[in-house]
Amino acid sequence: MGGLLYAAITETIMAFYRASTVEDCETLAPIMRKADAREVYASGGYTPLDALLLSLECATECNTIIHDDKVIGMFGVGDCEESGNGIPWMLASEEINDISLQFLRESRYWIKRVQKNYPLLYNYVAAENTVAVQWLRFLGFKFIREIEDFMDGGLTFYEFVRIKDV
Repeated sequence: MGGLLYAAITETIMAFYRASTVEDCETLAPIMRKADAREVYASGGYTPLDALLLSLECATECNTIIHDDKVIGMFGVGDCEESGNGIPWMLASEEINDISLQFLRESRYWIKRVQKNYPLLYNYVAAENTVAVQWLRFLGFKFIREIEDFMDGGLTFYEFVRIKDV
């Protein structure tokens, strides 16, 4: 079984993650957070299911978060073949809030582990997805550029990066 090993003292029910499946994509898609669904649509016209299936297909590591025997999120990292950098991503349901302390601790651990394989991690996030923006700041990402009408999807996005410590 994968991570999410550290339980917050106040949380009694542990969540965990494991390798993702197509069935996980089908389960998460209809319950995806509205902010995440809006973001994937604005970044290329993707439905939640299309975005999850594409992420699963392109990821070098793709994981599913399970809590109370339910799929509540998926995350991973893909390779940018041209640069050798990594492209981290995450899409979740509102139930991710039920494990917020555990999630924050484990995501920090995961991003540090993944960063060992890449000189730089980068991606884009919708500026209006404030929960995701705060989480990325918590993980040590820096926002380097604001892009209006990103991919002609009508939303402003931020480009974010995290450089490997040397």
